[in-house]
Amino acid sequence: LCARGCKYTGTLEDLSNIAARSETLVGTMGGGMDHVSSMLGHARLVDFHPTIRTKLVSLPPKSVFVIANSLTPSHKAVGAHLRFNKRVVEMMLASKILAMKLNLPNPLSFRSFRQVQDIHATKITPKTLNFEDMIHQAQKYLKPGGYTNQDLREAL
Repeated sequence: LCARGCKYTGTLEDLSNIAARSETLVGTMGGGMDHVSSMLGHARLVDFHPTIRTKLVSLPPKSVFVIANSLTPSHKAVGAHLRFNKRVVEMMLASKILAMKLNLPNPLSFRSFRQVQDIHATKITPKTLNFEDMIHQAQKYLKPGGYTNQDLREAL
């Protein structure tokens, strides 16, 4: 890969990570999924923490992708810091709260329900925990309707 006379020798995953971080320098927060998808191609499972890592996945033979335009403007530079990745942050906070409720070690280090699932599974018998089990745990321990800032301060 060559740009402006400079040869890039890193991985495409690293370049995707650089591109995603660079968006914040120009006033937008588009995220990494579009960068990873366009640079790496193929269907991939993408993990963004601590950095972008990808794994090829197989799709069923008759799979199709639907690309749609909602025709709803989204002004990325206006309030992006308040809206962008809101669900990612909400899931991260919920993972920390759930880890606390399940008495898992270092609960503030959790970033995803998958991490909670994996660690919690090591503490129970049998040593497996499926998606439905995690839904049950979330319904049992997380507050319905969401958390206010005050709720989060008290929970964390």
